[in-house]
Amino acid sequence: MEESPLNLRSSVAVLLQEALLRTDGTVTDLLELFTRETIGIEKITTGGYAAECHRPKCDREPGLVARDVILIGQSSREPYTFAHSHLFPEALPRAVFQHLSDTSDPIGKVLKEYRTETYRQIDERGCRLMPGIARILGRAETDQMLWRRYSIIAGGLVIMEIAEVFSEQLFFSAQ
Repeated sequence: MEESPLNLRSSVAVLLQEALLRTDGTVTDLLELFTRETIGIEKITTGGYAAECHRPKCDREPGLVARDVILIGQSSREPYTFAHSHLFPEALPRAVFQHLSDTSDPIGKVLKEYRTETYRQIDERGCRLMPGIARILGRAETDQMLWRRYSIIAGGLVIMEIAEVFSEQLFFSAQ
């Protein structure tokens, strides 16, 4: 029995979402592949979204630096993903930390540029309401948000912890 085009598109959207939730690679690269456009970063006010990502504010952890960004399509200006990152300056190579502090470049691309060997450990993932993040992604506050939180480890040390969030409707609305 042949699958209907609508069911096929829904299946593809779910697979794309699962790939974003499960990858231990860079989300930016996957988004560029899936959307067929260059993905840029837009820094936003840091710290206001830690609670929705179930992370403490950075002032509770000495030396920690928070970075909140939106991964956005350079052509479409479509906001695809929100990322709340905690950087641990003492564990990061100085040049990498400086680059991430001074630019809006994606973390995965900066790590590649400096040839920083890393391992990503996915700690949690799920789906729930996050009204503040939904709003900054241009979604309804009642949209379910898919999220994952992971650690980036280099040389046996956690150098960053990142929470990435996107709408459950991502890829469904583009069909």
